[in-house]
Amino acid sequence: MKFSYSLQFNTVPEWTEDYLSYGQLKKAIHDVETARLEEAKGVDQSNRQEAANSVSLEMGPRSAQLETEFFNLFQEDAQRVATTFSAKKLACNTKFEELMNSVSAKSESSSDVSVNKIEVWTGDENSLEKRRASLEDSFNGVYLNLHDLHDFLDLNYTGYVRVVKNYGKYLHATAEAK
Repeated sequence: MKFSYSLQFNTVPEWTEDYLSYGQLKKAIHDVETARLEEAKGVDQSNRQEAANSVSLEMGPRSAQLETEFFNLFQEDAQRVATTFSAKKLACNTKFEELMNSVSAKSESSSDVSVNKIEVWTGDENSLEKRRASLEDSFNGVYLNLHDLHDFLDLNYTGYVRVVKNYGKYLHATAEAK
């Protein structure tokens, strides 16, 4: 399966805009590759003997400009994803701290009874069930947020590795074409 489809179908829907711009980065690589090959063909047509003896990867002005644009796009995109990750991680940490404080507060405010080494809160059965359900929902929410954050990190990491591999492949192919 192509990574772009994997990225499309495995993103957290609320965070779709925050993932790497894989399509734009691939297009930028393709644009640089196309420009380099066109410039190489122009050199080949004008001076075949010199081009045949040279395996230089020197770029013309168009491909150099496009490559600079690619690097700027890559850097901006990576910075945007890193900023998003930091914000999401902070939100997860905050929710986790709130949950831990809630557990500590509830445990200190109720009288504990130890039965078979399991602590249970005493009190009204409805109240106990509501507290348990509330804590379970909170734990599930924190777990899901951490899971989504892990998936966000994993997909973006995989995407950037693929972009760098594609760039390396293009660079190698351009050298062979010359």
